[in-house]
Amino acid sequence: MEAAVRPLTLEDLPLDALKGFHRCQVTRQVKYLVQGEYKIKDDYFVDEWTEAQKLRAVQDLRRCLEQGGFVAGAIVGGTLVGFANVENTPLGSRKQYLELRYIHVSREYRGQGLGRQLFRLCCEGARQRRAEKLYIGAHPAVETQAFYAALGCVLAEEVVPEILALEPRDLQLEYILHGGNNEVN
Repeated sequence: MEAAVRPLTLEDLPLDALKGFHRCQVTRQVKYLVQGEYKIKDDYFVDEWTEAQKLRAVQDLRRCLEQGGFVAGAIVGGTLVGFANVENTPLGSRKQYLELRYIHVSREYRGQGLGRQLFRLCCEGARQRRAEKLYIGAHPAVETQAFYAALGCVLAEEVVPEILALEPRDLQLEYILHGGNNEVN
């Protein structure tokens, strides 16, 4: 069954919306920066969400919508199998950024292009909110960094300290929304 990828509303996000969602990432290598240059090192860890973390994510998505942000979802047979969101609080010295806070696809649905579709919808949502760029605190896993690089994301020109403080190992990326060659297909 093919996923329907579309903007979500509060009605699409009951508190148990992620009940069957498998947020699991096994990391074996990470990318990091040393004096502006990427390096890769071995670093094994597993990120797997508990039911409490899934509930917190749904609450965050609901809050995002209530505050004028944008949420996209991938739905298969009535089940949310992927989601992403753009916050509505401008960031950066010129208020040029909106944050892409979440972008996740349930483990069994990865590799089907759903992440790219969710990203594309979030770009449109950010453009509608007059952002110049998306700001992304991106997980350091090599696979995650490859995903963002394939979309055209680059190191952020300006680091947003409050986002960096949440996950100091994350690489701070941006995606230019207007002009250039950054139109995600």
